[in-house]
Amino acid sequence: MIDLLAGEDRSGFGIACALDVERIPYRRIRHSEDFDARLLIVSGDQVTPAVLRLAVRTPTLIIGSPASPPRELFGVGHGSTLRTAMAISLQEPIWPEPVRLVARRFGMEALRVPRAPVFCPNTHPGGAVLAKLRHPEGALQPAIVRSGSCHWSLVDLGVAFAHLLDESYLPPRDGRTPRPLSRSALLLYYRAPEAIRRIFQRRVYRRLHAELAQQSTPSEYPVDATGWLLLELLKQLVRSAAGGLVRVARWPAPYTSAATLAHDLEPTRFAYTQGLGALAAEIGRSGHPPTFGVVAGPAARYLTQRGADHLRGHDVLCHGLEHRGETLAGSREAIAHGISVARARLEKQLDRRITGFRSPRLDRSPDLPWALERAGFRYDSSYPDVDRENMSHFGAGVRLNVPYRLPLAEEERLRPSACLELPVSAPDCIQPLFEGDDVRTLRRAVREKVAFVHATGGLYVGIVHAGVFGARDSARRTAHLAFVRDQLRHRDIWLATASEIAEWWFARERLEIELDARGLTVANRGDRPAQGVRVVLEYEPQKETICDLPLLAPGASARVEIEELSLLWTTPGRGICQES
Repeated sequence: MIDLLAGEDRSGFGIACALDVERIPYRRIRHSEDFDARLLIVSGDQVTPAVLRLAVRTPTLIIGSPASPPRELFGVGHGSTLRTAMAISLQEPIWPEPVRLVARRFGMEALRVPRAPVFCPNTHPGGAVLAKLRHPEGALQPAIVRSGSCHWSLVDLGVAFAHLLDESYLPPRDGRTPRPLSRSALLLYYRAPEAIRRIFQRRVYRRLHAELAQQSTPSEYPVDATGWLLLELLKQLVRSAAGGLVRVARWPAPYTSAATLAHDLEPTRFAYTQGLGALAAEIGRSGHPPTFGVVAGPAARYLTQRGADHLRGHDVLCHGLEHRGETLAGSREAIAHGISVARARLEKQLDRRITGFRSPRLDRSPDLPWALERAGFRYDSSYPDVDRENMSHFGAGVRLNVPYRLPLAEEERLRPSACLELPVSAPDCIQPLFEGDDVRTLRRAVREKVAFVHATGGLYVGIVHAGVFGARDSARRTAHLAFVRDQLRHRDIWLATASEIAEWWFARERLEIELDARGLTVANRGDRPAQGVRVVLEYEPQKETICDLPLLAPGASARVEIEELSLLWTTPGRGICQES
């Protein structure tokens, strides 16, 4: 259905990643002469005179600054590219009404992109303006225009999306490199009386919020819709240009969204003894499937036989070696070695395989994705959607609530990581209480985040720690767990372990779709069964058909015959959901 003509740069990576997240079938081509589909999506740097000639007679979507000026299509001969923040109002004609309604429910009025290349033409483009953008200083210009069968986004949506995935929209660091905490400093913090800790916490957060006020484009707490709106905008452009689209639903039937509850154990004796016991009792009352984040060093020192037996019966991810910032120190090879050692120690102590990781304190560095892949982790959950915890990334976040694969640089190209990312959902446990929020404010933030993720078909990754500092702290956290669990009691929300979420996503990535004039075929090219697969056909005006498929064993396929009316926008051909 779609041919993608794009390089292996940040723009091409972002476009392909967005299509892969939605499992919209496409194939990559190297030259315009290879085009054989319903729609051509082309990144700006791949726009040539041959592409422009093709765009005159076939549906085409150009994304970003064109290498060859689209003079005949849009009357634009020259222009400049500005890398900037920008906003597109949700009142612009391009937005579907259902997107506007959801956004309005959560108080959103615009897509606010923190940083992306924007093409500024020397003259007003011809054709219909489907959306305008606003620059930081207030100036307006066309953002999306249509001429004949060609749509053009003057914003590089690929780069905008890719910048979110690894937080590369952030300005360069000022030279300060975060250092791991010494063991003595860590012990002093955890052993200090609550009153002393509170003074320290309030001072730190006052400073962080003062710095946040100086940031030009901080993430919005508790809900930042940037990633969701970018995906919805790209899907709407495909629907508008091609007349419709096909995608694989994000979650297995009958669910429309997903959630997982992770319980990280901080590096204190109390957390691995009484704290774990109180948490286990609350999980028993709740009945939800837990995932435990375990730190290797403290587990070896403090974990009792009873605690180890409990962890063996549940999903476990590696939460580092000592929880002192070890994912920030040394070369990327040293980081990979350290997290490999941590996993090996946990696997030996618990006598089980561990495939997931979460960086202590949600520390991230440019070397972490490479190290995770080198260490062989299948999934990670270290990147928050909205960061209001980590001192080095306060105000940042990936602004996305769906699984995805981080970009990795390899020579002169970007490729998707072999390690799947499950973004953490803010707020992190009871962290806002340490800033000075009360329980009511904390619960309002959790309620809003869960409602947003549910409404947008996303993934909620909640963290509720075992008690860290003592019985009072443990009681606050178990009460918080009971509240969060109640918010997730909905028949449309799939509540599963982190490993189950990752395994479903792996299976979904291996599904291929073939389209023809009378229907479609879905084949399972993976090595695991795919249960609950649904294919969604979306076509104008705002209509869709949902096809539930039977269990797909490895190598099996399912054929779906669809009324011709639903496929008016298709042409015979083959599209493939490319695996990451």
